Amino acid sequence: MKSQTIQEGKIQLKVPKGYKLDSKMPVFYNPIQVLNRDISILLLKSIDITERTLRVLDLLAASGARGLRIKKEVKKCDVTLNDYSKEACKLIKYNAKLNKVKVKTECKPANVLLSELNTWDYIDLDPFGTPVPFLDDAIKRISPHGIIGITATDTSALCGAAVKACLRKYGSKPLRNEFMHETAVRILIKKVQEVAAQYDTALTPIFSHSSNHYVRVYFQKANSAKKADEILKHHGYILYCPKCCYRKTSTNLLSESNKCKCNGKLEPIGPVWLGKLWDRALVKKMVQNINTEAEKKGKTITSIQTNKLIREIYEESAIPTVGFYDIHTLAKKNKWKQVPKMQDIFNKTKGTRTHFRLTGIRTKKINV
Repeated sequence: MKSQTIQEGKIQLKVPKGYKLDSKMPVFYNPIQVLNRDISILLLKSIDITERTLRVLDLLAASGARGLRIKKEVKKCDVTLNDYSKEACKLIKYNAKLNKVKVKTECKPANVLLSELNTWDYIDLDPFGTPVPFLDDAIKRISPHGIIGITATDTSALCGAAVKACLRKYGSKPLRNEFMHETAVRILIKKVQEVAAQYDTALTPIFSHSSNHYVRVYFQKANSAKKADEILKHHGYILYCPKCCYRKTSTNLLSESNKCKCNGKLEPIGPVWLGKLWDRALVKKMVQNINTEAEKKGKTITSIQTNKLIREIYEESAIPTVGFYDIHTLAKKNKWKQVPKMQDIFNKTKGTRTHFRLTGIRTKKINV
């Protein structure tokens, strides 16, 4: 395997060099996912945990980038890194030795490891494609009040380019529109919560984001059938009019008309999670920690990206709407002669930017 040694966060990594970025790589490493890994570490540093040592499982560890960074950068944690690839396990052990950290390495199929009677305070599930095949077993192995971080890279399904695939894997109908990446997050949340509810478990999303052709959600667990029932009450549909961009939510699709006020047809999206995407108190702590984290790393591009994303999410988490508006889409639909400046629209609507789209605005005021 051709390789190179790189720096990511506080660790050095030996990673594959000169290979196409796909599942056929001898050991998978995605440099674009540095932001993803930055955020997982920031989140773990920002959550309220007990004084005991945090038990962490990097389920599909590949080169070991995330698990080794967690061990190096998060205080008081025992980390297990697993990958079924023997070559990946060799690389993980090499990288652990390179960084002088002690971790446990497993070389088992993910669901085999999850069938063992261990629990973890934090499980990271970052597959190539859909996380669905791992959900049942992973959810069972989260400790009470523990956290699971889940990535989905099959955005063609979740964002509506492959509708049948989304229906098969997630049991929801997507739609390609201006807020399709938010919809993708809400579909993933709904699916994960449905699986958890089967085991009398409630999973509440505490942080979500969409970046670089993937969606990512962190959930906190509660072992409670009653709380699981409450979670399911927040599943429903978004009704969207492609003609005028009107939208509304409903938990009872059969009671709704499919006709919009503009005489267009309301397209159903879902079922999806209609609740909050972020725990704002947690995001505030992440904002407080981000400057220190950036200073420790130096002013790198990654630090700037992480800083920008966390701050944008903190601002938009103050307006917990379902969906947002895109200024260019509105201008086209309404045949505006000139697109207003974003700041003028923010002032008029008391809205804020959204990290999901550069030209998006999150606002409770419908008539933008």
